[in-house]
Amino acid sequence: PNDPDIHLETVKVDGVDRSFFVYTPKGWREKPDKTWPVVVLFHGAGDDSKLKGKAAALGSGLWQAADERGFIAVFPNGQDGL
Repeated sequence: PNDPDIHLETVKVDGVDRSFFVYTPKGWREKPDKTWPVVVLFHGAGDDSKLKGKAAALGSGLWQAADERGFIAVFPNGQDGL
């Protein structure tokens, strides 16, 4: 797709908001009983996918592999240099 469904999510961990981008592959909604594997792509030290936004997820090409191989791709943001 020209603009894949990559969306930003946030969870609170130990009182700190942690954000991450998620890509769900084509067809995942139509298969609610399927167990979907998850692949996590960590950015390098000193990098932060929030700075690049959706481009960080798009540039990796992982979303294309998720469609081809059937997994959910997660792109977490670092926190305080982690």
